[in-house]
Amino acid sequence: MIPSHVAPPQIAKEKTNGVSADATTTDATSADTPAEDVSRIEADANRPAVVLEESMAGESVQDEALTNGYQKNIIAEKKKEANSAPIMEDAIMVDEIAEAASLEQLDSGEADIEAHDEEAYEEMVVAPDVVEAEVQMEVPMEAPAEAYQRSRGVPHRFRHESPLAPTSAMERDSRPEPPPRPTPMPIPMPLPIVPPVPPVPNRDSFETLEENSFQTPQDAPFSTFGVDVDTASYTFMRNCLTERNQLPPKDSVRVEEYVNYFRYALEPPPADAECPFATTVEIQPHPWHEGFFMAKVALKGKELDREKRQPLNLVFLVDVSGSMDEWNKLPLVKDGLGKLLDNLNESDRVAIVTYANDTNLALPPTSIKDRHIIEQAILKLRASGGTYGEGGLQLAYKTARENFDNESMNRVVLCTDGDFNVGITNNEELSAMIEREAKSGVFLTILGFGMGNYHDDRLKELSSKGNGVYGYIDSRAEAKRMLCDNMVGSLVTIAKDVKIQVEFNPSHVAAYRLIGYEKRKLQAEDFHNDKKDSGDIGAGHSVVALYEIVPVGAIPPDVQRVDAPRYQTPPAEGEKSAGESEKESAESAVPEEVRPEWLFVKLRYKKPDENESSLIEFPVEYHPTESAEASEDFRFASGVALFALLLRDSDYAYNATIDDARRLVEGSVGEEAERKEFCTLIEKAMKLR
Repeated sequence: MIPSHVAPPQIAKEKTNGVSADATTTDATSADTPAEDVSRIEADANRPAVVLEESMAGESVQDEALTNGYQKNIIAEKKKEANSAPIMEDAIMVDEIAEAASLEQLDSGEADIEAHDEEAYEEMVVAPDVVEAEVQMEVPMEAPAEAYQRSRGVPHRFRHESPLAPTSAMERDSRPEPPPRPTPMPIPMPLPIVPPVPPVPNRDSFETLEENSFQTPQDAPFSTFGVDVDTASYTFMRNCLTERNQLPPKDSVRVEEYVNYFRYALEPPPADAECPFATTVEIQPHPWHEGFFMAKVALKGKELDREKRQPLNLVFLVDVSGSMDEWNKLPLVKDGLGKLLDNLNESDRVAIVTYANDTNLALPPTSIKDRHIIEQAILKLRASGGTYGEGGLQLAYKTARENFDNESMNRVVLCTDGDFNVGITNNEELSAMIEREAKSGVFLTILGFGMGNYHDDRLKELSSKGNGVYGYIDSRAEAKRMLCDNMVGSLVTIAKDVKIQVEFNPSHVAAYRLIGYEKRKLQAEDFHNDKKDSGDIGAGHSVVALYEIVPVGAIPPDVQRVDAPRYQTPPAEGEKSAGESEKESAESAVPEEVRPEWLFVKLRYKKPDENESSLIEFPVEYHPTESAEASEDFRFASGVALFALLLRDSDYAYNATIDDARRLVEGSVGEEAERKEFCTLIEKAMKLR
């Protein structure tokens, strides 16, 4: 007998369209199930009992082990497999169909698996002649569903995916839907290990300077030097502070170039004056050494109207070697030359010579009227190869000589980092060549670019030998300042070979020292020697020189003292002090009519187209008790000089600090943008020291 609550396996069907499984007839089963499958199912009824017993072993725990979703999936899969899927293994098919029928009855409330009569079921299914021991399986509720279903023989494609074994039907229905699994984050690829870039060696080169020392009027009555309007040292310092975040090298600091970078409120000579510049002298108490004095000697060049200046005949000599292939080199050159074109007149002409491994006339002399041709030549400049500086200079001077114009200012404008590695590279030989070329009447302007391989010593020497002006371009703003704002001063010379000689009166001056100008010092006899080359002054340029003065009665810092002479009569007791005795003896040696004078200033200069010099001279008197307050220009120039001395770690800064330099200049800044910028550089240097 078959228990009434158990449906025969061959007629078990899923509810479809509201019809229960027990209402389905055998004909319906035959209609939905292929004939081959029905015959297989009937044949499997006589298989050994062991197979069916394994199928029945877990029947007692089905309601605790199978989920509702699993039940429905099995029924749906059975229908699909019966119609289209390949025939499954016999034993597995029998087991699965039996499970489907049992689950259908369990879900509809028509059967209770826990109360079924196992003995009656065995009589129906198991052959009477086969008796096997019943296999008992205990599956704990906490066992994973995968292990449980595997033990039940459920095919892999029908297994439930829940991580735990299913519970009762009521608990399954009340359980919330699990949240969707998050999309796994991709595993980030490790960053490539980049080896550290070794620091680029600093190959900047500067000439070591020995600072001027104190001299006595008795031993050296004359102080002679050539003027200097170069500014490269100052802009190099600015680049070090702002770009490298470090103090400049000590040897790169030239005090006079710091002082002369700025404009001063100096009166130019009258328009009809014979002399192309005016000279003023101011003496005040020493700003950072009590008891000493300081003299400021200043020259102001004649101003020229930009529209009325003489024509320019320019040869741009551009270094296009591989060392110029950096953002602060050739790109700045091209930008600066483009700005210069904006300020040229139609009467001006431009040629371009380039040098790398070889030299090239990139553009023959071309009128500014054909500006587009000049611009195209500038834009085509590219950097590569070696540096044949010697050949480039020779070709540039040759081009200038062949197109020399007596009515024009003939000038070569060299743009380079100074790295010559092809041809003549010795500074002395290059200087001698430039000195010879300068006699042709062609002037020289040198613009330096870049850092790290900058040859300042070479460029400074070449500019001093070639009637030159030397500047350093560290930014587009500096290119504009030098080639646009100060174009006339940089390119139009109003006086050449300008020399200054100052004589000090020993009745007032015990010792003196020229601050800076170490590269421009001359012998006393060179002052009247017109063959001796010196510095030039451009239109509107100002030149400032500062002297430290030790008055009679004070002890100079570094003047060597000697014993009193043995065979001269010493002063009698009760007479004046040694200092007063020295002053009286000095005054007795000076004619009475010139005793009030402290200085006697003399200047020599040549006009640009002449070879004989002219002389200017005048005395300077000073009365300490009647002196007026120091001018703003005096305070500012002395503050700039102190700042430069501190950067050099000079002994002549004495006990002063950078803060003292800041106090000197802060009250004399005014509205000048360059002076305001200098105050920020002082603050920057204070943080780096």
